[in-house]
Amino acid sequence: MQISDEALKQARKYGEDNNADIYLFNGPVGESAYGSFFQAIPKQGVKDTAILIIATYGGVANSAYRISRLFQSMYSKFHIVIPSACKSAGTLITIGAHKIIMSSFAELGPLDVQLYKADEIGERRSGLIARSALTSLNEQAFQLFEEIMIGIKNRSMGSVRFKMASELASQMSTGLLAPIYGQINPVSVGEDHRDLMVAYEYGERLAKISGNTKSDAVRKLVHDYPSHDFVIDFDEAGTLFETVEPPDSDLYKLFAVLGEAAFSPRSKSAIVKLLSAPTKAASKASVTKDGDQSEDTATQGKASKDGAGSSGDSVNGEPVANPQREHRPSDQGARSRNRGGSGRGDKSVQAPDAEHDTQVV
Repeated sequence: MQISDEALKQARKYGEDNNADIYLFNGPVGESAYGSFFQAIPKQGVKDTAILIIATYGGVANSAYRISRLFQSMYSKFHIVIPSACKSAGTLITIGAHKIIMSSFAELGPLDVQLYKADEIGERRSGLIARSALTSLNEQAFQLFEEIMIGIKNRSMGSVRFKMASELASQMSTGLLAPIYGQINPVSVGEDHRDLMVAYEYGERLAKISGNTKSDAVRKLVHDYPSHDFVIDFDEAGTLFETVEPPDSDLYKLFAVLGEAAFSPRSKSAIVKLLSAPTKAASKASVTKDGDQSEDTATQGKASKDGAGSSGDSVNGEPVANPQREHRPSDQGARSRNRGGSGRGDKSVQAPDAEHDTQVV
């Protein structure tokens, strides 16, 4: 997916006018995306604001958390711009933003974790299914008990006392529903609850820093929406976040020249690019797919050999993200100096431990 020179020109101008670094992310939130973002950060120093234009259907919760924390720790202000779809793990990144800018076509999505089905290839299920099943069964059990008990009382013309009627209703409803309850695996219910809590806890930590979520918003995003593909549009987002704004005319012009890069989320690989990079230092778009690949292998290969703009590791001349070297003290110290010694660059961007790195939201 090529980014036109006109799009880069407009992005640079918008960045200059707003004292901001403009980033583009399009595709799934995968394991290598965080490393690509880390490499895309301007080595000469960051501006006051990061503006991330994002198009994604979701991905890995751990990666989404780390990306959002990276921007929170590197910039004073972090703004998310959503031209079209920013679902699931993309919504988790959005929780960490101080401002959300949504076009009339934009939509967010719930945070219910998508888990791989046992003995199935590539198929997933919502982590809310077990919880929804228990809630439904509890409602049905009470309704069944009530109907049986009242039926016994009415048909007996009052000859059966309430105690006897309730005992009979309890035995009958228990006998009818016990086989259904017996099919629920308590271990599976517990695992689903734990995985849902990972998304919830990540969201709460990001929201605490951004200060842009309304009361109970993270819980609602995790638990209250009926399906994973539920559309959270501009108006609905306004009930969850404090600052949600429409794009200005300059952003709409930028969307137009970006084309499918802004409006069509990729499904198999992700593009990470600093759009506002100065012309001479502009980096080529980094395509992540099980490791970082470059659209200009010659340029990236040279950069890797020279040690500029990479972690120092490469495959076939291409830089790859090295998680063990992303948090080098020297890098963090340099970021702190670039921010005028504010110490913001010293903030940790390491995600809390979670057992299931393959969680998808």
